[in-house]
Amino acid sequence: MRLPYIAFLLLLSVAVTGQQVQINEIEPVVGRFMQSRPGRNHNAPVLIDDITPVNGEHGVPVWYAINLIPEGWVVVAARKEAFPVLAYSYSGRYTGRNFPAAFTAWMGQYAGAISSIQRDADHRHLPAHKAWLATHDFRLGKDLTPVDPFVNSQWDQGWPYNEACPADEASGDGRCPTGCVPTALAQIMYYYRWPVTGTGTYTYNAGDYGILSADFSTDVYDWNSMGATIKHSSPSAANLLSHLGISCDLVYGPNGSGMYNHKAAYSLKTYFKYGQETAYVFRDSTSLDWDSLLITHLDRRMPVYYAGWSVPNVNGHAFVCDGYQDTAFFHFNFGWSGSYDGYFNINELFVGGNNFNLSQEVIVNCYPDTVNYDYPILCSGDHVLNLFEGSGSDGSAPLENYLPGSSCNWLIDPQTDEDSVSSINLRFHRIESGSESDVITVFDGRTTEAPVLATYSGLHDPVSLVSTGNAMLITFSAGGETPGNGFDFSYQSTLPSWCSGSKTLTEPSGLLTDGSGRFSYYNGSRCIWKIQPPDAGSVTLFFDEFSTEPVNDFLRVLDLGTGELLGEYSGVYDPLLPPAPLTASGGKMMILFSTGETGRGAGFKAHWETNVGVPDRIAENLWSVWPNPCHDEVNVSPSFGLGKVSIDLYNQTGQHVACWMKEADSGSALRINTSNLTPGCYQLIFRQGDRMARSRFVKR
Repeated sequence: MRLPYIAFLLLLSVAVTGQQVQINEIEPVVGRFMQSRPGRNHNAPVLIDDITPVNGEHGVPVWYAINLIPEGWVVVAARKEAFPVLAYSYSGRYTGRNFPAAFTAWMGQYAGAISSIQRDADHRHLPAHKAWLATHDFRLGKDLTPVDPFVNSQWDQGWPYNEACPADEASGDGRCPTGCVPTALAQIMYYYRWPVTGTGTYTYNAGDYGILSADFSTDVYDWNSMGATIKHSSPSAANLLSHLGISCDLVYGPNGSGMYNHKAAYSLKTYFKYGQETAYVFRDSTSLDWDSLLITHLDRRMPVYYAGWSVPNVNGHAFVCDGYQDTAFFHFNFGWSGSYDGYFNINELFVGGNNFNLSQEVIVNCYPDTVNYDYPILCSGDHVLNLFEGSGSDGSAPLENYLPGSSCNWLIDPQTDEDSVSSINLRFHRIESGSESDVITVFDGRTTEAPVLATYSGLHDPVSLVSTGNAMLITFSAGGETPGNGFDFSYQSTLPSWCSGSKTLTEPSGLLTDGSGRFSYYNGSRCIWKIQPPDAGSVTLFFDEFSTEPVNDFLRVLDLGTGELLGEYSGVYDPLLPPAPLTASGGKMMILFSTGETGRGAGFKAHWETNVGVPDRIAENLWSVWPNPCHDEVNVSPSFGLGKVSIDLYNQTGQHVACWMKEADSGSALRINTSNLTPGCYQLIFRQGDRMARSRFVKR
């Protein structure tokens, strides 16, 4: 029974090695191909960092992933029957992990086609593709003018994009992913910044998630509050993605959400005010030339909804096609925060055999309905952008021109009483003004009296600016007679770093906070402190203030020596009744502060103490001290009785700061001036005869 199996392996070996690409053949073809790319320096060397084989059936490579220096990657077929290059990108690295599902599915079809050559006897006669020849010219469609990627958003399917999707504890962030179909559609709609509101309502049964409904006519899609990338809560973006999912009868799940119909074009026309010409075209049934169909749209700067289906149409994955370099390689935006976006070969990999590219579809003529609605909506007046991320545009839309005399202002001002902002990162994705009199001015502050960061007119490549403070003003004045295509921008706020990561504290006493000061802490924080002063007999944590979002945001205290959970606190505590102190008897303590993705609070303030730095014979007979924390003075209630009391003051590092001699009277408190002390934690040591005691306080 083993002979046929061995014979099969021998046959497989012969089939595999016949036209199998060798490692030393990869570098020359990658160099020639990348040098041939439009806009590249044809004489510049192409430097390879590493080459990784990616195996298919029976552990045999189906392609090789090549990382370039300083960045970028190329995927090369492992068989010479196939066109050498499958995909490439000018940015990022191929890490072999965190693949978008659409990338995995698309590359899986490459793998299936190449594996069929290795496996099927009928395909072994195929010749080597001529592109492997050193004399081959990789410039396909030389008369074409390439279109660079023009969809500037890099959205995703997880938090915060899925804030309005059905809740599911089995998912990584507590809610179902948005799904690739809504994400692709949303990025196209963000590009057009349309509609402001939808039309109609829709309801469907989402199985385990119950009845889901949307009223598209009542909610406003606030495009200014959506950024090109979104890292913080964005109700407008989340609501848009939820509405798109509902409109397509999305099948939600904790690990992925999919559409099992072809309803996307219908949804755009029916609920989101896109033109009636918006329609599907299927590659396996159309008589249209496929790459010409794509190029026609992309030349007009119209992004294309693109989907590929597994055979026999078990599931599909959607993404955005928004650029091309020739008649074979088109740019895909996978809706995975930019991960593995790049150029992919949509042509036949080899002549004859089982090609991969039939089960594909696009939505063509996807453009706002200009028959029944006014589009584009030109900018006018003043706009205030007060979220951490956002965007703006002259309003002429990507395909139209603004009007002469246009005048618009955008104040980017995300600072609030709860949130602190250090600076604004602004990105102009395109600037095309028609006259030198049509001017964009960026001010480094809230008014036109602030310093000017930059002025722009004419045609400019994408440009980035950073403010020195927490606000930025953009003005646009079209004073010329020849309008242009306009501009669009997005911004992100730089936030100060509160607590993050892990920190070890060795002082015998000190203050401990979440770091947010008068502002609210951040969502998604995970902070660890390890308190382990040398020679400490015990560590006690005292809470001064505590306010978090209940349940999801919590502080956990453990004995670092034993791992014992000493306590866990969450919620809002009265400042006069903070959480009870916790003691690690072994002298080592660990504090973990964890916050969820929604809901925030003021955080916590605490201080810790040990007996390090003061005499060991001091008793734990603590005297009453108030107010605590204090500002200019503290009051001490004696517990020794009448007579003179010496008082020594130690700071949080154990250093002796001051001393007093006080007379303890019956029923009277001792007053101690603290106005000259720096903020921090202090210890008072009291002596009367052979008796000693201590108290603690915090100076604000």
